[in-house]
Formats: sequence, C-alpha cells, structure tokens
Amino acid sequence: MIWAQGAVCFVVWVAYGLLLRRRATRWAAGLSGAPRGLLVFLASGGLIVPAGLLLGALYLIGRSGGLQDGAMTPWAMVLVTLLGVAFVHCQTASALAMALLVSRPETGKRARPSQSSETSTP
Repeated sequence: MIWAQGAVCFVVWVAYGLLLRRRATRWAAGLSGAPRGLLVFLASGGLIVPAGLLLGALYLIGRSGGLQDGAMTPWAMVLVTLLGVAFVHCQTASALAMALLVSRPETGKRARPSQSSETSTP
C-alpha cells in the first residue's frame, strides 16, 4: 500500500515541478537584478537546507505514528505530499539561482587586453 501512496505523492510532485517550469521566466526576471550574495545563498542553501528539513520531517512523521501496518495514515500522506511540494519548490528556485549565477559575468567591467611589461631591447 505504501508504494501506491508514494506513487501518488510522486505524481503530485512532478506535476508541481512542471507547473513551476512555466513560471521560471518570471522568476528569472525577478531574480536577475538580485545581488550575487543572495543568489549564492539561494543556490547553495536551497539545495542543502530543504533536504535536511525534508528528511527530518519524514523521520518525525514515522516516529509519530504516520506509518501503520505498512501504509501511511491519511494525515501523513497529506503531510508528505505537502513537504514534497515545498521541497520541489525550493529545488527549482535553487536551480534557477544557479543558472543565473552561471550566466552572469563575473565582473561588471570588460577586461582590457593584457599589455606586456617586457620591452624588446636590441
């Protein structure tokens, strides 16, 4: 039974991810002017922190009786689905922040060609 419940949760998570895909252009436009430090925080923190919170929450659901007789209780299934949706949301925002960081130039000024300090002497 838990596999069927997990499959339902998975379908909801994938559907939400596809829905977010449509919003990515608007998100990118909103984040394009964000400072580099904020994008770095979103990119790295958006991957690590939600994963830890998700695993901790799943552990607490299991410890508090959310799994009984090889299946999730109704409240646990709803909670797992919502936690997964929040996780997908954070992962999408993090991936978008990474893409913006990669596409930005490192500095705002274009570098001039290097000039050699060596002079040729006859």
